[in-house]
Parts: sequence; structure tokens; C-alpha cells
Amino acid sequence: MKHLLTFIFILFFKQTIVFSQDNRFISFGVADGLSQNSVQCIFQDRDGLLWIGTQDGLNSFDGKNFKVYRYHPSDTNSLSDHFVLSIAEDADGFLWIGTGHGLNKLNKHTGKISRIYLNDKERNELTANYNIILTNSANELFIPHNKNSYFIKKQIGLTASNLNSANNGARLIDSDDNIWGINLEKQLILLNKKSNYTNIVKFSLPTILNSSKATIAMALDKKKVLWVYTKEAKSKICFFDLNSRKWLDNTINLPTVINHINIPNNGIAWVATNDGLYLVNNFKIKKQLINKKSNQSILPGNILFSYQDKQENIWIGSANAGLAYYNPKFDNFKLTATGIDNNAVTSGITIDEITWMGTTSGLVSVKNNIVLSTLFSGKRIPSITVDKQKNIWVAVQNDGLYILNSKGAILKKYYQTDSILNTTQILHLFSDTKGRVFVCTEVGYFVFTDANHWKSVYLRNNKKTKTGWYVLHAFEDNLKQIWLSKHLGIDVLNERLELIKEIRSDNTLTPIKRAIVTGVTQDKSNNIWIGSLRSGVYLLRGDSLIQFTTANGLTSDLIYGINCDNRGRIWATTPSGISVFEPTDKRFYPLTVADGLPTNEYTLSALLKTNNGTLLAGSTKGLVTIHADEIELKKVIANAIIKNVLVNNENISTKTRHLVLKSDLKTLSFEFTTNQSLQYKNVFFQYKLVGVDEVWNNLSGDKLQITYTTLPYKKLIMQVRAASSPLDLDTATIDEFSFEIKPPFWLTNWFLLFVFISLISLVSYLFHLYNKTKYRKQIQIIQTQKQLQTERNRISRDLHDNIGAYTSALIAGINQLKKGPENKSENIEELGDYASNIMGYLRETIWVLNNEKLTITAFSDRFKNYALRIVKNYPSLSITFNVSVKNDRVLTPQLSLNLFRILQESLQNCCKHSLASNIEIDIFSNEKILCKVSDDGIGIANKNLNENYGFKNMQQRALESDLDFRIESTPTNGTQIIISEK
Repeated sequence: MKHLLTFIFILFFKQTIVFSQDNRFISFGVADGLSQNSVQCIFQDRDGLLWIGTQDGLNSFDGKNFKVYRYHPSDTNSLSDHFVLSIAEDADGFLWIGTGHGLNKLNKHTGKISRIYLNDKERNELTANYNIILTNSANELFIPHNKNSYFIKKQIGLTASNLNSANNGARLIDSDDNIWGINLEKQLILLNKKSNYTNIVKFSLPTILNSSKATIAMALDKKKVLWVYTKEAKSKICFFDLNSRKWLDNTINLPTVINHINIPNNGIAWVATNDGLYLVNNFKIKKQLINKKSNQSILPGNILFSYQDKQENIWIGSANAGLAYYNPKFDNFKLTATGIDNNAVTSGITIDEITWMGTTSGLVSVKNNIVLSTLFSGKRIPSITVDKQKNIWVAVQNDGLYILNSKGAILKKYYQTDSILNTTQILHLFSDTKGRVFVCTEVGYFVFTDANHWKSVYLRNNKKTKTGWYVLHAFEDNLKQIWLSKHLGIDVLNERLELIKEIRSDNTLTPIKRAIVTGVTQDKSNNIWIGSLRSGVYLLRGDSLIQFTTANGLTSDLIYGINCDNRGRIWATTPSGISVFEPTDKRFYPLTVADGLPTNEYTLSALLKTNNGTLLAGSTKGLVTIHADEIELKKVIANAIIKNVLVNNENISTKTRHLVLKSDLKTLSFEFTTNQSLQYKNVFFQYKLVGVDEVWNNLSGDKLQITYTTLPYKKLIMQVRAASSPLDLDTATIDEFSFEIKPPFWLTNWFLLFVFISLISLVSYLFHLYNKTKYRKQIQIIQTQKQLQTERNRISRDLHDNIGAYTSALIAGINQLKKGPENKSENIEELGDYASNIMGYLRETIWVLNNEKLTITAFSDRFKNYALRIVKNYPSLSITFNVSVKNDRVLTPQLSLNLFRILQESLQNCCKHSLASNIEIDIFSNEKILCKVSDDGIGIANKNLNENYGFKNMQQRALESDLDFRIESTPTNGTQIIISEK
């Protein structure tokens, strides 16, 4: 803990100091993103976005970031000129921008700019100034230009030529939509709306206006008083009452050029001049605001324009110093600076209209914002207080304790060598109602009853203490009890300074989580409020503790100071602003620079309430005086808005609030803002992409933008909400934008349905084909089995009819040989023929059955060999073969066997029965097979055909193989057997 003090001091005092002034302004310039420091016009649109026209482009400002629109010579969709003079919004939400050379229309939803030409000649004009664009109650536009005036409704419409004037600055529309102007004759003229602007009423100008050769301009207040003024070296303001139609007697003369007059709702006019700003109330100059060389003073140089937004901020534009704003709430806070750079205020008191400030560079006295003196220069003053005798007690780091009179003269000093002090590290000084002064140090605390009498309490060597020895703060409650805030908890002492209670914070089991206690205060209900580092604020009500953190509205969980105002509200200073607890609402409200605080960074144990209820807060920029009783706390309604939607980095229209995107989407971005022109330091954003996110996501960072690169193909909704406190997010208004990402065609429902149906059809077809193939195989198996059975029957028949016959003949011949010796040689030769026929028949049958893939060529060769072997047994026969194979087909075993047997039977008949001399065998194979066996024998009678068993057998074989079988026979021409495929 020995470096705790050094750690605290280094952590909290770092920023520069500025001088105070009556009206504080917060400024923006080129360094903040503004395109150029010469601001010509300012406008707030219906969504709360601020638009600033400069000499180098148009700027949109969402309270945090500037976006710039400029003129680009090669881009016809850019502004027509750099110099932006006027801005207005029509009924459809389009922005109209007047420049030094042309009129432009901006689609806020897409960021696209269109150039508008009110007449054909304007396209070729060298200059086309549009310095005034007015709107009526219906947000219809009225644009004076080149001595003519144009109404713009949904499209370019009426030309009002009756308002011819060379003085285009003198134009305005009143609350009744009547048009007021100055004509070429220097007369005030009125065009009444009821007469469709055809009836002209003229009013003479006052002499001081009529005699002026300067440009005349006008402004209108809420009481319907017209402010008519000149723009010249010594400007004049005259007043015309629209109700009575008379000029008032009041006149204002200013020793400078009036550039613009803006009259907010409170009736106090802001007159922008070359000599700063003049505030005019009840036709009298109330105050002049000029630059005081401070960064919170009004901008230096010529003030060109002023504007009040919907949040009552007054914006001003300067000729060369940029943009600034002021809010009436700022007046509740006053900054008293030390006059020394980088000099933070650690404590402050007020005695006899003199403010004494303990700082990091000495003790500074100030009266009426003028520094009177600086004592202990260059030394850090951790704390000061005042006793009942108005003596000032000053703690000087690394030096000791000093007692001064109210004039600053040193009365007494206590050094570290004094037995009473024993340390120079004094952290806090406090004076109670009895006049006792408590000196809080790093080794304990001391109590002085006066400058010469004291009581010391050393804690570092006291092993009984449970709350530590660093005493950071002392406080006296309504029961005269003293609360000592320490690094390990709190000690509570009675009026006699006896310890009556200890509240520890040294581990997670104690009521206060491990945190350094920085201060204590008491509210009007006698509840104790405790500030801490790390753990926020605790409310001690009886014996119960309630904790408040950033989740409950605190600007930070580091509490540097805590106090109660006269209205019973609790104020807590932090490094990020001030938080105020409102008992009626039971919540903390955050206050930041946007609410008027001179700074967001405050110092440790430097929050004091004066006798009149004013709070004094030490900060890094000076001493902040807070008129707490005059400050009203209310919930800021910060409705979130989806400002821009970018598809593949290109702005698209958000007007329809629905979008259909193609499947080639690469990036989708959303930019958010609120309806507040200034709010981001104390506004919390949350977003949710319905269809992707289940919970709300916190949005943080300087740029309020979310980008997606991968999203599902379906309907989604982007939702965003915002509030000035996390407590209000659940009830905040939600802005949403729906969109649908179309899938590629191969992922569309109709394509998937087509694929599904196709797959079902394919599977059904394959299943059907499989079943059909399976059925065919089963049929083929059955047919094969049937064919095998048929073949078995046929083979058995053949064996029986042929081999059986030969065998029977062979057996009979053998028996014959046994009976007698006659004709033995002839019988033996015949028996050999029988045996040869048996073997040949068996051989041919086996050959055909063993050749499953028998071609026509192989078949014809085999039968040719067979036929030659048979015919050689008949010397009187001559055989001829004609073979032509163009399609060498493969024959099935059944077909080859049947065809072989038919040809074999035909050849046998020719050899044995035809008595022929010549036999001709033809085998042809082209698309079909054709076989012929022809002889020149005696022929066959029809009677024999019907009775011959061999012919029936050939017919049966032909029928089994689906062959045509014909026999053509005559007694003179022989016999021809024809076998062909059908």
C-alpha cells in the first residue's frame, strides 16, 4: 500500500486548464472532421441530424462524426459548387442545398445528389447563387432566385414573379404562410397566402433603413415581430409588428456588420456580427459575447450564422474558426480556472468572496475570475479546509501542514519532524461542526481542536485495526458521528472520537467488495452513501447495503467524490462525468460535457457543498461551481435511427424500410444515430439482427456501424435502440429495417423441389428398372431352365432317335455275327459305320454345347468340316459351299444347336434319300441369317413330308428358335430346304 497515494495522484490529474467565462461554447473544427472552418449555414433535419454548410462542402454531423459532401468537377452527381449557402428539407425528407453555383437535391437515404435547374438558362450561367431556401407549414419550398421566386412542391411549380427584388436576402414566410420581402423600391411587401400570393400590400421602410444602400435582411420572432436589419459597417435593426402592421418605435444600432439574426423560442435574439455575438432581449442589447482566448469561449473572428436545434442547443458558425454550440444548461456550471496550464484542482473553499483552490501547482486565490495570488508555487496541495475562525488549513505534499489567515498569511506550520505529524503525506483535511480539524494521512489521522491543541491517532502500528491506516476522507453525519473512509473499509467514531463500528472491504465476504472507500455522505432520510474505487456507490440503509454501478446509470465505477445537495439528491464525481441519484425516480442520471459540465474528469476527495448549497468540484481543468438546486434531472429520449444501409459499400435507399438482396451479397453495413444532435458521450446503443441474434448486443466505439459478411438466405430484421442510461434500454423505442437475402437459384425452393422430384423420379425409374431387370432375369432363368429342360428332352430324344437307333443297329449286327459266318466282312464294315456315326453325332453335340459364344464364321466352318466328312462316304455326290458373312454375329447355344441339327438332318436326307448328284449349301449373315441346303435329286412327295419324322423334328427345332423353315421340292428340280430368321 505504500505506493497507493502516488498511484492515485498520477492516475487522475492530466488535462489542460481553460479560463472561465459567462457563456461556454464547445467547438468543432477541421481537426474534428469539419470540411472547412468557414460556416455559412446550419440546419437540423427531422431525424435529428445536423447539416453544416461551409465554403468547402456540405457536412452532416451526428453528434460524433462528420460526413462531407463536396463538389467534384467530373462527377455530375456531386454538389454543383463548393460554397454551400442554404439548406432546407421538403415534405418528402429530401434535402435542398443552395450553393454559389446551383441548386441541389440530396436523397439522405442513398446519399445521391441531383442538380436542379429552375430554368434552361441556368445551365450555362457562370454564377447562380441560392442563398435562401424557405419552407412553409407544409414543408413546401420557396426559393428566391434571380429576381424570381419559385415554389417547389412535389415537382417544380409556381413562379411568383411579383416578388422581384435585387435584395434576395429579404425573404421570409410567417407562421400563416404569408410571404414577406423587400422590393426594388425599398418597400416592405406582403403577399397573402389567401389571395394565392397575387395581392401585394406595401409598407414604407423607416428612414434609417430606406436611406441605407446596404443589403437588407429579416428575421421573425415568436411574437410575430419582424426584425428588419441592414448589413453594413454600422448596422441598424428596426421592428415591424405583423399583428398591428406598424413599425415599432424601438431601434437598435450596432457598430459592426450584422451577418445573421436568429431568434430562439425564449425570445432572446442571437445577433451574429463581425464583432462576435450580441444577445438582444426586449429590443435591448443584453450582452456581447467576444472571444477571450479560451477554448471554451465564443469562437474568434466574424460570426456568420446562428441556429437553435430541437434540443435547444445554440449553434454558431464563424468565418474562419469553425463551429460551436451553447446550451442554457451550461449556465448551471461555472468553471474557475487557476491560470496555470496542466494544473488540476484538488480542493476548494470560498471565504469573503475569495475562492481558494488547492491545486497540483500551489494554492491559488481568485476573485471575480481574476487570479489574486499563488502560494506554495510548484508544490502539490492535496487538500484545504477552513475552520470556525476562518483560518485556512493547507496540506502541502512532502512539506507539511500550514495554517493561514483569511488573507493568506502563514500563522503556523507543522513539519514531519514535529511529534504531532510524523508524515508529510496528508490526503484530506476536514472541519466538523465543533470546529475540530481532521488531518487524514497515510499513517492514520490527527484531530486539532485549535491551532495549538491536537490529538493524534496512529494506525500503521496498530495491529487491531481491520480497515487499514490510509485515511482518504472524513465526514460528519447528523448524529455528530465521524465517518473515516479508508483503503480497507470505514471506521465510524462517536462524538468523543471513540470507535463504534467498522465496515470492512478487505475481501469478497464483507458487505463492501474489495475496494478503496473514497468518501461518505448522508441524505435527507439519514441514509449513508458510500463512494468507492472499483465498486461504484453503496447505499447503507440500516444494516443493509445496496450497490449501484454503471449498470444502474453511473458514468463510472470509480467514485472520486460523493455529496448530497439541498434537494436530497446524491452527487458522485468520476473520471467520466458526474452521476446524480434522484430519490423520486430511484435512479442515477448521468451528466457529461454534453449537459454543460466544463469537463468530465474530476479529482479525488474534491467535492464540497457550501453553506448556500452550491457544490464545488475539483477537476482537471479547474474548480467547477455547480448550482445543483437549479438543475432538473430528466430522462433524455434518444430514439435510435438506422441512418444508412450500405450494400457492398454502396448506399441504398432506406425509405421503404424493406430491402430484397441478391445472393451475390458480400458486405452489408448499418450506420446508426439518434434524434439528438449531441448525445454520444451518454447514450447507450444496442442492436439485434432478428433471425441471427437471440439477445441484444451492446454497440460501442467511435463509429456506430455494424458490418456483416456472411448471412443466411432468409428474411431478417435489423433492430436498434438507444437510451441515455442502460436502465432505459428495455423500454426504448426500436427502429427496424427488414431485408431478405435471396438464395442462388440452386438453393431456391422451386429448384430444390425440382431436384427432389427429379431424384424421386430417378430413384423410381432405377427401382423400376431394377425390378424389371430382376423380373427379366427371373424370366430368363425360367426360360433358361425351360430351355435346358427342353434341350435335355431333345438331347435324350436325339440320343434315342439317332444314337439309340445306331446303337440298336450295332447290337443287332453283333448278334448277327454270332449266328453265322456269312458276309462277315460286310457286316463288320457296316458295324464300323454305325460306331463312327455314334461318335460323330456325340462329338458334334458336345462341340455345340461347349461353345456358348459361337460366331457365324466358326459355325459355318464347323458345319463345312462336318459336311465334307459325311459326303466323302458317298463318292457319287458333289458338294458346294457358299458362305457370305457381313455381320459375324454370336449365336446362342440354343440357336446354334437347332440350326446345326436342321442342317445336319437336311444333309443326311440329301445323302441317303435324294439320289442326287450335287448338293449346295448356302450360309449368309447380314442383318439376318439365311441358310439353304439344295440338291438335284428326285424330290420329296408331300405325303412323305407329313409323315417323315425327320422333317417334323426340323420344324420343331425351327419353331423353338423362332426361325422360318420351308421345304421346296419337285421331282424334276430336286429339293431345297430354307432356314431364315424372321
